[in-house]
Amino acid sequence: MTKKIIYENFTKEELIEEIYKVKCRLKYGLIWEDTKEDFVEEMRGKIALLSEDKDREINKKSNLTNILIEGDNIHALAALRYTHHKKIDVIYIDPPYNTGAEDWKYNNNYVNKEDTFRHSKWLSFMSHRLKISKDLLKDDGIMCVLIDHNELPRLWQLMDQIFEEKNYLGTVIIRNKPSGRGEGGKIAVQHEYALFFGKSDRAIISKFGKDIAEKSHNILEDEKGYYEPTNLRKTGADKEWKNKSGKIKPNYYPFYFDPKTNNLSATNTDLPETIYPINDRGEKCIWRKWKKEDMEQLIHDGEVWCEKQKGHYQIKYKFRTKTLAESPKSIWVNTKYSATEYGTKHLENILDKQGQFPYPKSPFAVMDCILAASDKKDAIVLDFFAGSGTTGEAVLRLNEKDNGNRQFILATNNENNIIDDATYPRLSALLKKTLKLNNFQEVECDKTNALLDKKTKTRESIGPFNGNLKYFKTTLLDGNISDKNKYDIAKKMTSLICLKENCFSEIITKKPYLIFSNADNTKKIIILYDEDYLNDVETLLPDDILHKIYVFSYNTDGSIESDSFNNKKIEVIPIPQPLFDDQNDVLRGIYET
Repeated sequence: MTKKIIYENFTKEELIEEIYKVKCRLKYGLIWEDTKEDFVEEMRGKIALLSEDKDREINKKSNLTNILIEGDNIHALAALRYTHHKKIDVIYIDPPYNTGAEDWKYNNNYVNKEDTFRHSKWLSFMSHRLKISKDLLKDDGIMCVLIDHNELPRLWQLMDQIFEEKNYLGTVIIRNKPSGRGEGGKIAVQHEYALFFGKSDRAIISKFGKDIAEKSHNILEDEKGYYEPTNLRKTGADKEWKNKSGKIKPNYYPFYFDPKTNNLSATNTDLPETIYPINDRGEKCIWRKWKKEDMEQLIHDGEVWCEKQKGHYQIKYKFRTKTLAESPKSIWVNTKYSATEYGTKHLENILDKQGQFPYPKSPFAVMDCILAASDKKDAIVLDFFAGSGTTGEAVLRLNEKDNGNRQFILATNNENNIIDDATYPRLSALLKKTLKLNNFQEVECDKTNALLDKKTKTRESIGPFNGNLKYFKTTLLDGNISDKNKYDIAKKMTSLICLKENCFSEIITKKPYLIFSNADNTKKIIILYDEDYLNDVETLLPDDILHKIYVFSYNTDGSIESDSFNNKKIEVIPIPQPLFDDQNDVLRGIYET
């Protein structure tokens, strides 16, 4: 039960803050009692950093490094604000559903149905995280949020408010429990919802590949790819053979055909049959595309031909499609989305334990959500409600399937030892081991993401998957702006800087400076704590690759005094002031209305 607010006990400053909040409150839209959150308040006067746990690193010498962060997700997001501002392609999250069954905590207390502020607490909790994470998305990035009926109406309005209604991209109903879940005399629920919102109007939903056998049209394939035989005669409103001034359009002309030799031409008038673009109603139309003078080559290449249908000669052409793709539909019912078969049982199989984590998602449902949000094979995918790590597995599977280089960033706390018992063991097993699938029919998806016959296509094992894993923990440090504290913070920014630049290979770490490179050695970064060495380290850097030098500076404006680096691809970046600025922006963004 939330305590009654006694304004008589407020200080003048607290009353002014309350008045400000009331004045700034929305006059229309989703309005709730925005209660303060302990994890947010902890960040006041603090700096959120990441420290690496080297003991949990998985280094397979891969060019692809994935990230797992242990800690409260709002602290992780604050740190990622520095490393991944406008860098994330896809955010996929599966937050607490707020069922009232004490399935999540707010300010260290479980929230139940009797809590009259249950929805307000959930909205505060979600809005704080959505506001920060939106800034991490690229301008064409997309967020996908999974939810059930308990908070769907409020989540939708909250997303409208934060991402803007115009950037709503659709909702998918996913049948995740085919048997249904009974709720005491209510309709048995079989599904949940995936809401898709774009960062801006540049975001679009990607099309799904589709199996030829599932296409309702006559899709064929030749050496150039897929095509559909299509009548060259145009249909629709602009099919008329004359323009508004009565002039015959250039695409109205005859073809000539010899049925005995099967010869077709747009210019050889000696052939016996003449074929105009006239439809079944006797209306004169035009041909769909191409100029008359181009037709001879198209006919020669087999792109245009003649065939007889219902007693009439028809001109056909190969309608080319780059991929057999179509927009995702709003209802997904494939059995591969079942959380029971491909969530719970699958996770138990990987961990070789039962009951380690309740209600994990099917990795195939997550895979399709990611594919709907981005078709980029090098997408960066963030999940800050990582749970048992299903999103990590989904990314690994997608990369194996299409030789992609997607990277995942997962963040989760270790409540109930989930990261020790499920998340890390799962990712470790997938990256290190060949997993036998005992007593379980593993689904295999083909290149078009269609579900294959389990009886004939069952896989006896999966893994190990490609990729490294870096393990970080969140930490909050004193954020005062004294010179000594600034220097101490800068000395502890190494993990953040390496994560920001995706440079984890250590080259020099025991001198007045640190040097790291990326996996393919096309970029180097230097972390320097004394400006006096700035011009000295220039000699360590070859001219032919990109370099960044992070230099400690006491200046509050972050400026660096140094000579210019002539003829070199070098960028000089001050620390730690930009980190202070970013995290001040985080707090301001959370409390903006």
